[in-house]
Amino acid sequence: MKREMVKKIMMLLTISGMIFSGCGKTEKTYVPQKKTETEISKTENGSGIETETEGISEGENYKITTEYDLEDYASGYVIVSKNDGLLYGVIDKDGNEVIPVEYDNIQLVKGEDEKSNKDEVYFVCEYEGEEEVLDSNGQKILDGEVERVTPHLGEISADSPFFYELNYTYSTDYMNQDISLRYYDIKGDMLCDINLLDLEDIDRTMYDTVDLTVLNTELISKDRILVCIGGALKPKDESSSLEAYYNVSLYNLNGERLQEWNELATPSGMTVEDDNSFIFATVDYWAEGYQYELYSIDENGNLTDLGDLESQSKYSLSSTGQLQVNEESASSENSNDYTLGKNGEYRLYQTNDTWKLEDTNGRPLYDQRYFECWHKEDCFFLLNEDNQICLINEKGQMLVDYGTITWNGEYGMFGDSEITDDSIRSDGNSVCFEVAGDDENILYIFFPEEEK
Repeated sequence: MKREMVKKIMMLLTISGMIFSGCGKTEKTYVPQKKTETEISKTENGSGIETETEGISEGENYKITTEYDLEDYASGYVIVSKNDGLLYGVIDKDGNEVIPVEYDNIQLVKGEDEKSNKDEVYFVCEYEGEEEVLDSNGQKILDGEVERVTPHLGEISADSPFFYELNYTYSTDYMNQDISLRYYDIKGDMLCDINLLDLEDIDRTMYDTVDLTVLNTELISKDRILVCIGGALKPKDESSSLEAYYNVSLYNLNGERLQEWNELATPSGMTVEDDNSFIFATVDYWAEGYQYELYSIDENGNLTDLGDLESQSKYSLSSTGQLQVNEESASSENSNDYTLGKNGEYRLYQTNDTWKLEDTNGRPLYDQRYFECWHKEDCFFLLNEDNQICLINEKGQMLVDYGTITWNGEYGMFGDSEITDDSIRSDGNSVCFEVAGDDENILYIFFPEEEK
């Protein structure tokens, strides 16, 4: 019976085997810091805003007139597009075109530099299906045969794993075979190089050849990696027989194996939003009727054994082998209570029919209470008793004071222009508004006062 099971599992391996490959490309050339057809005016305390937008909060603000459309924004850098979103580029708050508007797609990644307490911004630029990473000066950081990866838990920062590659070194001799898993940060610096075949439970004296492959990798957090490998082992004393082999290992970013199971993990884990954890199951295929053991890993890397999957009321396995949260057990995110501030020193919460923004001593910020609250792009619109709206960032700092945004439309009006999903972008600290025109658009960028 076990031989039949081995045949089934070998067929599963054939289907599930993952091949990671890439190709090189010719480097594109361009001149960074090119001035675009963009006009820029820098204002402090709102004195230079030229539309009906008075009452700007005290900070350093910018107004840019441009032919381009707003796509995304962070730390004074605006991803823009033209030709109805066919081409993308980046301009800075001073109107410089730091990345030319000629890419097929651009995504930004922002991380905090702990030494300077300033944000670093990088851009993943795609051109004809190939990607390269550029810094905020338009200089290339990394490209080549690597794949992008995003952790299931936690925020992406400049020192997070951002690229990975699998390097196979094949050999009929297991001792000479190697599968290396490498992770890089967005700057291209290698963070780890893990030999996935460094497995103590395989006795090299008992096997002639081995055919193992990586079935699945999961970057759970910036310091936890789950890897499933599987394949066949050929015993030295039985030339015609093969033994199925599986291993699931949990590593940290130093390449240390923290835990391993000689079982197969489910095809993919899942992120559970309500308790910020990653759930996965290992499967004992040799147990009667298969046995699924459920595990949870939180953002700090703590591993918890949740027990047999069949005993769970909250989780189950779908018909396609994916873990799922049972509908009746799913909990919704509490959207009426937020912790703000650099160190969580402010609380924005709903009580009865009003909202309050207070410090840890219960003292109100800006107003005693608010009658409406919108959460958009990591910023909060707050409506006071005089029907005036202000905008604060996720640190609780004022970005746009009362008098600029009025209560109308879904998110309000910025001057004479309605704020829509497409006209506002924020990195959680500063914000960019777009006021669209017939031939050109105006971008307004607001920083909190301490960013002057």
